[in-house]
Amino acid sequence: MSALVRTEPLPGEPPLLVSGDPYSVVVLLRGYAEPEGVDDAVRADGSVTLVLPQAWGSASSTRESPPEGGGAKTALEEVARGPILVDTGGPWAREALLVALAGQGVAPGDVTLVVGTHGHSDHIGNLGLFPGAALLVSHDFCLPGGRYLPHGLDKLLQLCWDCLLPAGPACLLLPQACPPPSSVPSGSSRLSSAHLLQKSLL
Repeated sequence: MSALVRTEPLPGEPPLLVSGDPYSVVVLLRGYAEPEGVDDAVRADGSVTLVLPQAWGSASSTRESPPEGGGAKTALEEVARGPILVDTGGPWAREALLVALAGQGVAPGDVTLVVGTHGHSDHIGNLGLFPGAALLVSHDFCLPGGRYLPHGLDKLLQLCWDCLLPAGPACLLLPQACPPPSSVPSGSSRLSSAHLLQKSLL
């Protein structure tokens, strides 16, 4: 982990709400990684975070599909108008995720964008709950129905890096939390999808 970033346990129990404008952030499920002591085994599950635009309400859950002729930036702007889920937890956390979403008044069909910070099963293990959402996982941006859009987000690799914040959505909301390119360690190439989304919507 970078010496530039210090993480601390989140205070309290989920759901943890951080209200803001234009987005509020709710940590639905707290992630963990616990060594098991046998052959370096680890028991883990990723944090699941909900990003709610202030303009969204469950009454506005009728969604429009992103325009066919628009590019990736237009599609990202459109899907970011509804609830955004950052990571989905592991498949073993399915019921806990559904209960946590319902507690926020959000149904799986309301989620317009799922951002998978990376491809581990404890971060994207419940993607199947969101067939109507656009997916931004690693460098893939896919609209519902399997339509992949070229996005050029990989060009941002030279401009920014994974800011290593525990839940990821801070990259969506706090670009100032990300260190300047001059402080990126040489050879660093990890870049979270959440960070790419934030950079693309600026």
